[in-house]
Amino acid sequence: MIEEPAPLTWHGRWRRRLSHRSTRRAGRRLLVLVAAAAFLQGCAAGSGGTTAPGPIAVTLTEGGCEPTSLSLSPGRVTFVVQNRNSPVTSFSILSGERPIAQVNNVLGGLTRNLVVDLKLGTYTMRCRQSGVGGDGTLVVSE
Repeated sequence: MIEEPAPLTWHGRWRRRLSHRSTRRAGRRLLVLVAAAAFLQGCAAGSGGTTAPGPIAVTLTEGGCEPTSLSLSPGRVTFVVQNRNSPVTSFSILSGERPIAQVNNVLGGLTRNLVVDLKLGTYTMRCRQSGVGGDGTLVVSE
């Protein structure tokens, strides 16, 4: 013969009910937090902050960098540096005469990425190799 479980006392029922309610309440709180985070992220994206531009293409030529001048917003920028059989094989970004980022050995036919966090200011883009090449200007402003 199978024994039936004893009926729950008011204490047992109350505990089960509280457990179920607290689980639902925790789920609701989590849902509200996720919704609030998504809302705030959307507000931050549309609040006029700087947004990172897409990748910036730079081509190494015998005359230097193409393009020769750029204007960007501050933040993280990816430069896609391509060499189409130029003797120039390096790309540097300088603040004054101090390099803040560079990529070397971009041999003919190769493409390399350079990721840099740019702050407000005017920089020099240098595309030179053994006296061949030239400089360009990079302006970072709001």
